[in-house]
Amino acid sequence: MNLTRWLNIGALIGTLICTPTVLLGVQRCQPEAAAGTNSENFSRSASALLKDIPEDAQRVRYHAGVIEDFTNSQQADWEAHAHELRRIKAEVDDMGRRLGRLEMNEGATTPWEQQAIHQAAPLVQFLADNTDDAIYFLNAHQGDLWSPRYKQNAENLSAEASAIAQSIGHDEALRKTENSYLRRNLGMLVMYGK
Repeated sequence: MNLTRWLNIGALIGTLICTPTVLLGVQRCQPEAAAGTNSENFSRSASALLKDIPEDAQRVRYHAGVIEDFTNSQQADWEAHAHELRRIKAEVDDMGRRLGRLEMNEGATTPWEQQAIHQAAPLVQFLADNTDDAIYFLNAHQGDLWSPRYKQNAENLSAEASAIAQSIGHDEALRKTENSYLRRNLGMLVMYGK
């Protein structure tokens, strides 16, 4: 191999090793109030942030599925695995940043949003931990990417991403049901003058 290829490989390994995965409890997020917005504005953006998390999770699930395909076919080299893991890591980091903003401004969120935040946070942490495990395994075992341990990492990434998407989707459906119920009952109270 020539020197340029070795330098590129070294840079890739360094990126995978040295880039920290988001730690939900450690990440520093600025409260929205400090950024010059009020609670009411943040409340509106909280729903948008929560909707973005399942989208990130679906992308993680897709990339984890690609890695699973790689492990089954045994055709891809470690660089292809590294590419997919970098994409997963970026999505997990995005989820962590969004959750960090939501957690810092939890007082400005609705009860259903608070429930979604509390359910999603540990799932995203598990996903971050599993992403780290897969990256460390890749760095240490570039020639053994078809092992059961690595394959289990990919399956875990996919399952955890699905759990995040379903959890927040379930909370959103519950909120819509509650709002419909409240509107219907308030309408009946108004009709009957109570």
